[in-house]
Order: sequence, then structure tokens, then C-alpha cells
Amino acid sequence: MRPPIGVMPRMIWDEKREDDLARAIERYIADRRQVPPEWITEYNELIEKGTIE
Repeated sequence: MRPPIGVMPRMIWDEKREDDLARAIERYIADRRQVPPEWITEYNELIEKGTIE
């Protein structure tokens, strides 16, 4: 019997979140909309954390 599936490792989740944020920010800029400041803050936090290379 196989063990149940656990949770996604934090590093992978952070990488996916960074990608999601980058794409959303790009879409907002392309549509000439104001980017929510909390997106920029979270993106910068991920950079500082070393998730983004």
C-alpha cells in the first residue's frame, strides 16, 4: 500500500508562486493597469529569499 500524497515542497511552491506573480504583473503592465503593490512586495520578498535565480 502506498502512503498518501503529502504537500508540495515549499521551494517548489515558492518557484510556482514567483512565476504566477511575474506573469500577472506582466499582464497588468501590458494592459496598462496599476499593479497591486502587494504583488510587487511578495515578488521582491521571494527574490530576497533566494527563490528566484
